[in-house]
Amino acid sequence: MTSLRPYQSQLLALLNDPERPRFGIISSVPGAGLRQVVDVHVRRLASMSLVLLLCPARVLAEQWAARLRDYEDGPVTVLTSASVALDMLEKQDEQRTGVIVATYARAQRGPSNRALSELTFGLIVHDQPPSSFSDEIERLNSQAQRGIAIVDRWRLDSQEPEWPLLWDMSSEDLVRDGYLAPAPVKVPYEASPEERSLRDSAIHVLREYATHRGVPFLLPSDSLPELHRRLLTLASDASRQEDLSDLSERAWKLLDRMDDSLAADSRLAALDEILRATTTEGARCVILAATLLDIEYISDHLDSIGKAPRAVISAASLTSDRLSAFAELGPNELLVATHVACEYADAWPSDVVVILWPLRSNRRALENLFRFIKEPHRIKIFEMSEMNQLKAPAT
Repeated sequence: MTSLRPYQSQLLALLNDPERPRFGIISSVPGAGLRQVVDVHVRRLASMSLVLLLCPARVLAEQWAARLRDYEDGPVTVLTSASVALDMLEKQDEQRTGVIVATYARAQRGPSNRALSELTFGLIVHDQPPSSFSDEIERLNSQAQRGIAIVDRWRLDSQEPEWPLLWDMSSEDLVRDGYLAPAPVKVPYEASPEERSLRDSAIHVLREYATHRGVPFLLPSDSLPELHRRLLTLASDASRQEDLSDLSERAWKLLDRMDDSLAADSRLAALDEILRATTTEGARCVILAATLLDIEYISDHLDSIGKAPRAVISAASLTSDRLSAFAELGPNELLVATHVACEYADAWPSDVVVILWPLRSNRRALENLFRFIKEPHRIKIFEMSEMNQLKAPAT
């Protein structure tokens, strides 16, 4: 395993201290590597007792399972189904050491809840717990000798479980120690008036359609290919409803404008400039985009300019393929991926360049990226940012 930084060693000593409070919260800004410390702590205790690790989502649970499975002191069980829980119930007398990983949803009901209620734990770890614990989770806490809650620093004020704060790592602390994850380098680009007008007009029509349907307007990406796909769906669906005939007609006109437009995609031009600067230095590059259509669009462009990516990663990719793609990424090679790549940041090589295709959720993507990456201070991030966006497009 990667050696711990000095402050991580201090946190590990605190967690191992038998005099510390039975339950407590540890917190930091993204990039401090708290989970790396908890990983070491869990491995030590799992060789002597049973450890329960609870997560809000299955993706995070799978991350923990993947990073813990390489140790030999006890089994790692992921509660992914009723059959796994029933198997645990049958073998509960044999379950004395190891790690059980589960989501909160599964731990609170059905066979999984029944299986967990029959066990006692040396440690329970809550990774990003809900603001307050349910009665079922409180019962699980009572079955543990000790507990840790890992909480993002910005969530501390809203955290209701009244556990003492054991550890809090601020940005200032990381700056002082030289481990702060780097701020993204903003790469501004300017779209042509035609390109901006097309994009903003499309968003205007899509928002109007969402309002008519009474649903939230959700748009993870405002790239031209993504907008084109959504407009096509809108135009087809609205054409079947008489009261939406005008909206359908406007969508078809916008699609015609997009198809006839000769305007170059300013985002691709900006991406080319970043790649030109970074790949000449032998960098490994990971390009992150929000949607499957975006990464396919970027990949096709890279193919056309002779920079075919080593791999294209999405939620549909096998876990083994995702891990090997990052592990084998070499100098001057590119990888294009959706945000699912952030979930496997533990497998990323050091000294990687991350390029953020314009995203509507950059903060979330960066938080996920820094949550598990081992050495965030060694990566360099470029964030593409459009200038002079129109605020009130004409339709």
